[in-house]
Amino acid sequence: MFPFKKLNKKYRGKTIYIIGTGVQLATISDDILKKIKNEVTIGCNACFYKIVPTYWMSAHISQAFIATKYLSGKSTMFLLDSGKYKQHHNKLNKHIIVVSRPEFKGNLEGKFGKAPRIRAKNNIIFGAMHLAIILGAKKIVFVGIELTGANHYYHMIPTIMAQLNKDIKSLPKHSDNKFLIRSIKRKHKKFYFSSNQYSIFYRTFKQYRRILDKNNIKLFVTTKNSLLYTKLGVEYKELKCFMT
Repeated sequence: MFPFKKLNKKYRGKTIYIIGTGVQLATISDDILKKIKNEVTIGCNACFYKIVPTYWMSAHISQAFIATKYLSGKSTMFLLDSGKYKQHHNKLNKHIIVVSRPEFKGNLEGKFGKAPRIRAKNNIIFGAMHLAIILGAKKIVFVGIELTGANHYYHMIPTIMAQLNKDIKSLPKHSDNKFLIRSIKRKHKKFYFSSNQYSIFYRTFKQYRRILDKNNIKLFVTTKNSLLYTKLGVEYKELKCFMT
C-alpha cells in the first residue's frame, strides 16, 4: 500500500510546477528544462517525452500504460480512476498508483486520509491542483497549459510525434486508446473545448481558485497564450524568473 499520508504537506511553503502538454513545452530551452528538473513538479498526460516530473498523473489508462515506459522508478505516478478502469488494474505496471477520482463538487480535501482521493472535473489540471494543495504548495506555477487551440507540444516536434504514434501502436487494446488517438488528430482544431466544456472549465476553475485563495496559495502562468491568463486572470510571469 502506497504511504499516501507521507505526502501530506510534504512540500509546505514550496513552489510547485504543474506541467501540461501545451505548445509552450516545445519552446522551453534545455537550460530551463534542466533547472526545472530540480523543482517539485506535477506532470500531466504525455509530458514525459520532454520532462521527468516528480509526480505524474492522468485520468486515462492509455496514458498510464505509455508513462510506465518513461517514468517507472523515476516519478511517483498516479492514475486517477473514477471506477471505469477497475477491471484493468492488474495489467498496470506496479509503479502506477491507482487513486479514486470522485467528481469535484465544491470541496477539496486538504490531505490524504484513510480513503485517498484526488478530485477533478473535465480536465486533469484540476487533479494536479488538488495534489499541489495536499503537498502544501505556497505557489502553483502552470507550464505548458494553454487550453486554447488543440495543438500540443508533440505536434511541434516530429521525432516525439513519431515516438508517440509508435507507443500508441504498442498499447494493449482498450477503448480509452481511441480518446488518445482523437486528441492527436485534433491538430490545428481552433478550439480545445466545446462551448459547454469551456463553461464547465471556467466555473470549476473559479471554484478551485476560491479554495486556493482561502489557503493563501498564489497562482502563476508562464505563457500569455494560456486561457488561464487571457480569460481567468491568473498572473503571468516568465518561467525563467522562477529559475533564478
